[in-house]
Amino acid sequence: MTCHNVPALSLSVVRDGQVMVCRGYGVLEVDSRRPVTSATPFPIASLTKAFLSTLLAQLIQSNPRLTWDTPIRDILSHDLSYTDPYRNEKVTIRDLLAHRTGLSRNDPMRLYGFTLDQLIERMRFLNYSSGFRVSHKYNNLMYGVASAVAEELGEGGTWEELVRQRLLLPLAMTSTVFLNSPDIAWDLFPAAYTNDGETLRRISLDATKAFSTTTSAPGGMATNAEDMAKWLLFQLSGGRNLEGTSLVNEIMLQSTHQGASLLTSPPLFSKPLFPVTYSHDQYALGWVSGYYRGYRTSDHSGSQGGYKSLLTLIPAENIGIYTAVSQDDSLVRYLVHVYIADLLLGEEPWVNASWACSVKSNTIQRTDAGWDSVMTRARPASVDDRNKDKDQVLIADDLSDGDNQDEQLSLNVDYSDISKKFAQPPAVTNNSFGRESYAKPTKNISSPYSKYIGLYGNIAYGNISVDIVENNATDGDKVWLIMRYGPIAKWRLEPVGLSHVFKAHGQEPFWYWRMFVWFRVNMTAASHVTVLFDAETPPLFTRDLTFADAVASISTN
Repeated sequence: MTCHNVPALSLSVVRDGQVMVCRGYGVLEVDSRRPVTSATPFPIASLTKAFLSTLLAQLIQSNPRLTWDTPIRDILSHDLSYTDPYRNEKVTIRDLLAHRTGLSRNDPMRLYGFTLDQLIERMRFLNYSSGFRVSHKYNNLMYGVASAVAEELGEGGTWEELVRQRLLLPLAMTSTVFLNSPDIAWDLFPAAYTNDGETLRRISLDATKAFSTTTSAPGGMATNAEDMAKWLLFQLSGGRNLEGTSLVNEIMLQSTHQGASLLTSPPLFSKPLFPVTYSHDQYALGWVSGYYRGYRTSDHSGSQGGYKSLLTLIPAENIGIYTAVSQDDSLVRYLVHVYIADLLLGEEPWVNASWACSVKSNTIQRTDAGWDSVMTRARPASVDDRNKDKDQVLIADDLSDGDNQDEQLSLNVDYSDISKKFAQPPAVTNNSFGRESYAKPTKNISSPYSKYIGLYGNIAYGNISVDIVENNATDGDKVWLIMRYGPIAKWRLEPVGLSHVFKAHGQEPFWYWRMFVWFRVNMTAASHVTVLFDAETPPLFTRDLTFADAVASISTN
């Protein structure tokens, strides 16, 4: 934890129906002495997805007319449609949960403030980046749709209420909450951080909460080590709670762990550059199926606003591991998991303190030759190596004690290399509705930025605004060009030396969010702006376009 600048860590480990470790490490804030405990809540981001898939398994098993492959159109009363009529007929529950629709992420739509009904209504205006069931396209919006399916099948109540009544209460997970709840004790949460150059910088909880405004189903739950130990035991027991009561049919629960979408990403670790292979082969239904040391694994990671989490199951050995950390370090959670897994599997751990502290998330990267790192080869740990890291010793000791007694839109991306693509802004002859806009700037401000200010619309995303604000700082430009989206997301637009192309620097609470935007200027004013909200299908915003305009245009065509 120390060498990776991780202030707080939550850990649960179970094996053979027993809780071996359930505790917290570190402090809530870097300048605080308040300790993290087993009761400290952490946002778990995409670990939420398994709660939705488990709820749907429970709902499907109680309705003999339904399967994972029931078309959504046969269930959902919402006005759900896609740009492709074939998808409208064929998309199933399994397709939603396994990310097989072909729709790319479009995550920023979750920040606009849409209701779930409004979000579903606008999905018909989103473009696809791949064919239907052709490739894996991770999409959080589809989990919002799946939560609407759960609400329809649950016959009343929100998906949050259904999860609480059908899963959390029977499992005694009384500390698990949803981030869109009004009565959360936020002061109990650890602060989130990320590395900003050489310093550790705090990320506001508002950045995490904002993504659950429209729907919490993709990643809007928070919990602690105590509750996650119960969740691990439930998953490994075939769907039974601590009293032995079956909440979900074992076969139905197992079906959520069965691969449904092939993953093409390389393994996190693989031979011969590492002593072991840890692979992710298929995406299941809220889980990722793979192998570690030849053992079948089912896991999922979570990442949001500086919080990272990971849950790993090794069913053949009845092992479950959960970690959550308060620092935007993707690697540390995997190092903790493979170290613990090796101890429980009776293997000599290949991760040791010196190696773990010398390697960082950004120093392991995929190349044509394989995985490179600052170390040419990982070597098995010696006892002396383990004793060099206090945190590692604590975890090992906890596991030993338990055994004697017989649980992550990255947004933090700098697209600096992508600016070359935008040397010539994309040609736009007309927009989706056959209307070209040549509006003049809405404000008479003497600035080279005047041509860009105004309101722009995209019928799926809603509106963005671009305006000029004074910079009160003593250095830098006297005025800033500011782009806003939704109630809290905004960016400062910095020219990059290319015609009408800007680098967008996120402002609080999304100060770590950077991307590119580029304008099309007709005569004296910008008529369109393309925003890299989605790398595969970046949305085009048209000056003064509103959703009402779009619907009216469609109805007359």
